[in-house]
Amino acid sequence: MPLTDTKIKTAKSKDKSYKLADGEGLYLLVRSSGTKSWQMKYRFLNKEKTLTLGKYPEINIKGARRLKFEAKSLLSENIDPNQNKKDKIQSFKKDHENEFIEVAERWYKNQLPRLSQKYAIKTHRLLSGWVYPIIGKLSIKKISTRDILDVLRAMEKKGIGETTRKTKGLIEQVFTFALAEGLVDNNPATGVEKALKALPPVQHQRHLPFKRLGELVIKIKQDSGSTVSQLSFLLLIHTMVRTNEVRWMEWTDIDFEKKLWNISAEKMKMRKGHIVPLSKQALVILEQLKMINGRSRYVMNSTVKADQPMSENVFLDLLKRIDMTSATTTHGLRGTASSYLHDLGENTLAIEKCLAHSDKNKVRDAYNHTDYLDERVILMQKWSDIIDQKNVVRIAS
Repeated sequence: MPLTDTKIKTAKSKDKSYKLADGEGLYLLVRSSGTKSWQMKYRFLNKEKTLTLGKYPEINIKGARRLKFEAKSLLSENIDPNQNKKDKIQSFKKDHENEFIEVAERWYKNQLPRLSQKYAIKTHRLLSGWVYPIIGKLSIKKISTRDILDVLRAMEKKGIGETTRKTKGLIEQVFTFALAEGLVDNNPATGVEKALKALPPVQHQRHLPFKRLGELVIKIKQDSGSTVSQLSFLLLIHTMVRTNEVRWMEWTDIDFEKKLWNISAEKMKMRKGHIVPLSKQALVILEQLKMINGRSRYVMNSTVKADQPMSENVFLDLLKRIDMTSATTTHGLRGTASSYLHDLGENTLAIEKCLAHSDKNKVRDAYNHTDYLDERVILMQKWSDIIDQKNVVRIAS
């Protein structure tokens, strides 16, 4: 006689497990522990087998009968329901193993030794902020070009075209890694940029006309902001370095006796160590900064967070206060120095070394171990003297 809901609900556990038959091989197994589960007896290739359908009350009587009919349908096609169940579980596991986020994290860890701290953080933020929320949980084998395009189009809508293309590059690298590991057969990110909106022409960093250099220096000295930001900005101009190289400068990086600033590879954009000769003017600025931040780790130590440099927006905010943002960027000041020194006829290779630029000819760069240090010492002093002269001329006028 078929089971009823009442009979199932009121079935009590006993010292030994027992069965309540529903018909056609389906029964409820009541264990001594009190748990109840649906099972089905069937024969396949002349062997008696048991198929577990699930627990009660998660599966009610109607659900159990439906599963029984599905099993009988498989048997009519000479398919073993137990084997079919195992195959589905295996298929599910395959669909969910090697999720994109797992593979991407393995790729990221492999890249860390060659990435600067800043770039490593930026890379992970792009992945975790834009990519993982959309395709992170998908099996890497199941991801299509359309899925990747969905990630990139979401970024495009935010108006970050250049960052969108950088993210596409990261995804492509993850799939190249997956190809090498034998996890995928192709790279669906290849060529997807052709479906993105064209980028506007590149706007190069504005660099200050040399004739306005004195004006800039005076305005920095007259700025209403902190003394540390003023002095640090002046140091950036005198040393021709990038913003982050000044921000992350530590007192231990400076050799006052040899008049050199040693920037480690991890702090450099190109991951190559750089030595900066310090002019008399740069050393004076550093001595002034030492009186303020000499006990801190960083030369530009934050006033808010201990053992952290000032925000990367410090110099941008200063340029805004002195109304010079339309005239130049901090990075553009490197171009001002480069252009003027080239106009003076100085050695191009020495100037490029001052700017920590690598030779675009990779073969030539690999064999060129000359750092032009002696020449750069003279060059950096000449540049500082020029800055001072512009300053004096501006004041006089």
